[in-house]
Amino acid sequence: MELPVLIVNGFLESGKTRFLKELIVDNGFKQDGKTLILACEEGEEEYDAEFCKQNNCTVRFFENEEDFNSDNFKKYIKETHPSTVVIEMNGMWKENEIVYPKYFAIQQQITIIDSTTFPTYFANMRQRFTDMLKYTDVVIFNRADESTVGGYKRSLQLMARSAKFYMYGKGGEELHPADDLPFDVNKDVIEVGDDDFGTWFIDTFDSPKRYAGKVVKFNAQVVVPQQIPPHTVVAARQAMTCCANDIQLIGHLLSYNDEFPLKEKDWISLTAKVHYVKAPGSEETRCVLEALDIKKIPQIPNPVISLV
Repeated sequence: MELPVLIVNGFLESGKTRFLKELIVDNGFKQDGKTLILACEEGEEEYDAEFCKQNNCTVRFFENEEDFNSDNFKKYIKETHPSTVVIEMNGMWKENEIVYPKYFAIQQQITIIDSTTFPTYFANMRQRFTDMLKYTDVVIFNRADESTVGGYKRSLQLMARSAKFYMYGKGGEELHPADDLPFDVNKDVIEVGDDDFGTWFIDTFDSPKRYAGKVVKFNAQVVVPQQIPPHTVVAARQAMTCCANDIQLIGHLLSYNDEFPLKEKDWISLTAKVHYVKAPGSEETRCVLEALDIKKIPQIPNPVISLV
């Protein structure tokens, strides 16, 4: 029999405990039976005895990473007989190395980020962010400033492409920050600078209505994947999401005609029309570029984009 599990991670004092307490109360966890909270650190906010009594919760704390293991999970499950397990993860622990019991059915993973400390943590612990976000379904920025949180979001989106992002101000209000894109989307031709390709790439997923039918111009490298239709390549860039050992190709399909012969690793200055088409066998749409003009160019000075 599977046991539903929710994982919430983030650094110390990011607001994990408060978030989980509100989630447990607002979603009526006690109606489904007992909740076992496996807490990997203790911050200012606590799971006090009264809260646990009112919400049918039991808490087990782990002070040491080596104690956070399958044997102890099974022990506490046998002791408490929960209907749901909630894990408040320590952001400094090696989450990717943890082995859970086979009957742990992880329903969702949520990452909580304190916007006031994000720049410092991100500058010094990028690998930790990569590890935390690898399987994250939802990213929540709290204590945010509307003028900066949009940039913070873009810094993390390639680490958690499928995750949903939510942003909340210091008073708990939900934020919908105005776009601060480094290029003008209202021009007849949207010119994307070499250093801004990653921002544009992410925004094509977030805001398809902004680009559908528009013309865009940027520099890219030609990539020719296997099993791709004739006169189709990928206009791509290499992107570093964490460190030099974590580089991936990002780009969109590009259709072209015989007027523009292209081969693998060519560098091009591309002017193209943006289309969104349904992927075969799916209701999802994807961005496809139609070449209007292609000029071959030398490799640009900084071929790898830094997204950190």
